[in-house]
Amino acid sequence: MSTTDSRPATFRHLAFILGCIWIGMVLTLLLRQLSGLLTERDFTPELVAPIRFITLHFWLPWFAIAPLVAALAKRLPIRPERWIWPLCANLLLFLAVSVVHSLGVSYTYHYFGDLTPAMATYAPWQHSGHFMFGNNMFLFEVITYAVLAANFNMGNFHQIVRRQELDAIRLRETLAELRLQTLRMQINPHFLFNSLNAVAVLVHKNEPERAVETINRIASFFRRTLDDTSDQWVPLQRELEMAAEYLAIARVRYGDRLNVIQECEPGAQTVQVPAMLLQPLIENAVIHGIGEKPGPCTLAVRCRRARDRLEIDISDDGAGAAHFREGTGLTNVRLRLQQIYGDDHMFDIQSRPNLGTRVMIAFPIPARSAMRALAT
Repeated sequence: MSTTDSRPATFRHLAFILGCIWIGMVLTLLLRQLSGLLTERDFTPELVAPIRFITLHFWLPWFAIAPLVAALAKRLPIRPERWIWPLCANLLLFLAVSVVHSLGVSYTYHYFGDLTPAMATYAPWQHSGHFMFGNNMFLFEVITYAVLAANFNMGNFHQIVRRQELDAIRLRETLAELRLQTLRMQINPHFLFNSLNAVAVLVHKNEPERAVETINRIASFFRRTLDDTSDQWVPLQRELEMAAEYLAIARVRYGDRLNVIQECEPGAQTVQVPAMLLQPLIENAVIHGIGEKPGPCTLAVRCRRARDRLEIDISDDGAGAAHFREGTGLTNVRLRLQQIYGDDHMFDIQSRPNLGTRVMIAFPIPARSAMRALAT
């Protein structure tokens, strides 16, 4: 919020607080009048003059005093780790304000008020004691100052908490970015090693055209990876395209043994997902599932949108394992999902010997406002 927009809002807030205090003052006067009617025999109620007096002399000056309280709260906010000196400063300001305010009321009353002959015999400053304690001005000063100081410092507390929340979000995003960079550094050399082996196989088979095609696909894959190094979030469609690049290279190595099924609902393709989410999962299925089982195998990638959640199912009918152990890629994906979504996600792996492995992921679809906040 800009400064020009915040000033009217602050004034309205201040006017609301002082308005509530004024209502409390009027109610106190009404209760005193009611008490007089109930307890005194010849009591004559009078409302207009007392309300006018406390409004003009007690209440209105606080519109000039309140900015001083706000300035002190901004310059010396009361915090859990530092509260003694700000509290003392507020006490000193309160005493100074009370003395100046009471003297101002006393001199105004002495020179412009309707004084009785007995009151006219007093010096102007001597009326301050009467107003401060006889008319409960001191009590009003204590309540008004305490309410304003507490309100301004609560605003400071809110800003501190909000700033800490933003710092935590930035730290979490930084950690996620570092983890993504680590994942890329782990995937790319491993992928390059396997891809060059596939190219070597084609060269030995004297299939230069397919070797050139594979090299072009490798270049395309790395180009996508390098272009997206700063993107924490990408559309699911881009992840599927990168997976297709990888699977096209994998087919060079495994040939007709690798059969791929890809099913993605149209509404799920534009969903923003963490970058490099599918690559480790698909590579794990190809190398450890299909690569370790002879004969034709099928890899299925299914994505669908279920209300406000995205569900991804990656399954293969490869080797599987009785005691499945997560490698670096799967562990990295699991930790990233935990870091981003907390407990509001699912990451489940089911593996059976000779029947294959299935990885199921589900997490909430981020709203556009949340994506803008994460991007900043």
